[in-house]
Amino acid sequence: MFKCDLCGKITSAGEPCTKVVLETKNVVHVHRRNVFKIFDEGERKRIWIDDPGGQGVQIAKEVNACQSCAKNFKDI
Repeated sequence: MFKCDLCGKITSAGEPCTKVVLETKNVVHVHRRNVFKIFDEGERKRIWIDDPGGQGVQIAKEVNACQSCAKNFKDI
């Protein structure tokens, strides 16, 4: 049982909860040097590698929704 964040209805015990994404945001991660440590199997020594960074999309706001609200929201 849970309360739908979109319509406010309390669901029955067997009804599954669906996550609905309301907002997303664009993010840019910078290049970082020597942040990840891996082990070289041949010589058993540590090797530091870079994080290349990049850009992408993150979820900014997500809510729990009942099946009927989730279906209606995805149709929009």
